[in-house]
Amino acid sequence: MNILRRYGLPVIILFTVGISAFSIALNSVPFEKPDVLRGGEALTYKVKWTFVRVGTLRLVNEGLVKRKGKEYFKLKIYIDSADGIPFVTIHDTYESYVDSNAVPVAFYAVEDKGDHKLETDYIFDYENKVVKIQVRKNYPDRIIITQNQNVPLDQTYRDVLSLLYYARQMSGTTGSNMTIPTFVLDGRDSCYFHQMGKLDEIKYNGKLEPSYYLEGKIKFIGIAGIKDDFEGWFSVDRQRVPLVAKMKAFFGSITIELENSENWLAADSYK
Repeated sequence: MNILRRYGLPVIILFTVGISAFSIALNSVPFEKPDVLRGGEALTYKVKWTFVRVGTLRLVNEGLVKRKGKEYFKLKIYIDSADGIPFVTIHDTYESYVDSNAVPVAFYAVEDKGDHKLETDYIFDYENKVVKIQVRKNYPDRIIITQNQNVPLDQTYRDVLSLLYYARQMSGTTGSNMTIPTFVLDGRDSCYFHQMGKLDEIKYNGKLEPSYYLEGKIKFIGIAGIKDDFEGWFSVDRQRVPLVAKMKAFFGSITIELENSENWLAADSYK
């Protein structure tokens, strides 16, 4: 208030010019049709709780593979907690096969439970409108099948991995209040995109970068205990690479930030 009283109109003019320049810079970002399923893309993220690194995520697109005579993108995410973090030990792998719209035809999860591996398979049979689900506890000396059933497939679902690529596809699309039916590790639920397509800026690599902002909520416990509200900032190029995300996990609020990339064509623009 003292500054305004002393300098008056010049301060207001400078402030207005600054806001206008910011708006022009964001609105001048060209919209490009998303191409988020680029084979060979590999993205590595650091996961932080406050200022402490608690883990690493590695997101990999292995490219097109054939399943039953058709081609699908093979996606994987590797999740590893950092050494020395009390009460947190995570070494899990998730794998999804999706079409060009990030609709899954198969999903596999392997979670390290210490004395055994918990393995979950989803096979999406759209022709017969069922999802074939099998859950196994894989011990060194035996395998125990804990679930083996077919569940009716009444609409298009994502799994917890293909959901991320769908978010990338939708990140530059203006909209709000979208519901995404999702198969999760303990049943069916929903993810909500409250806001999409907003041009924003995010601090990445020590500087402010233009980005698409997406905000939403998941109604289930997702990968590595992720839950509740989330925010994500995506690159404004065709690959819509997730730059930064903020969300909640079972031990508190976390920040996920891209630290290394392979086959991201616009990577140099963000260095």
